[in-house]
Amino acid sequence: LSIMALGKIKADTLEHSTAGSIATNYVVEGTIKAWGDADHSGNTITDSFNISTITDDGTGLKDYNFTTSFGSANFIGNGAGGGNEGATTNSRGSSTNGAWTSGQAIIRFNQGAGTAADDVNAYSMFMGDLA
Repeated sequence: LSIMALGKIKADTLEHSTAGSIATNYVVEGTIKAWGDADHSGNTITDSFNISTITDDGTGLKDYNFTTSFGSANFIGNGAGGGNEGATTNSRGSSTNGAWTSGQAIIRFNQGAGTAADDVNAYSMFMGDLA
C-alpha cells in the first residue's frame, strides 16, 4: 500500500547561510512571468515561457499572446533583437505599441534609426501579476 501526501510549503522569508534573507514576496513579485525567443521574420517561437503564440501585426509589430494571462493590462514588458549576422541594420530596439490586454502585449521593433523592422532574432520579457 502506497500513501502519498500532498501539501504546501509556506514561507514568508528565504534565508541563505551567508548572503542574508529576503521576503518571499520579492521573489514572487519580482520574477519574469513570460519571456520569448522568436524569429519574427517567420513568426515562429524558438523558445519561450508562458507565450503561446506570436502574430504579425505589420512591419515591426508583433502580438505576444500569453498562455496564462496577467491579472490586468497593467504589466510591463520590453524586448530587443537583431538582424542577420553581419547585416548593416542589425541594431534594434523595441517599445510598447497599441493597447495591451491581460492576455496579449504588442511590441514594436525598430532599427537603430527608428524605422520599424521585422527582426530575425527577437527577445522579449514581461513582468507583472498573473491572473
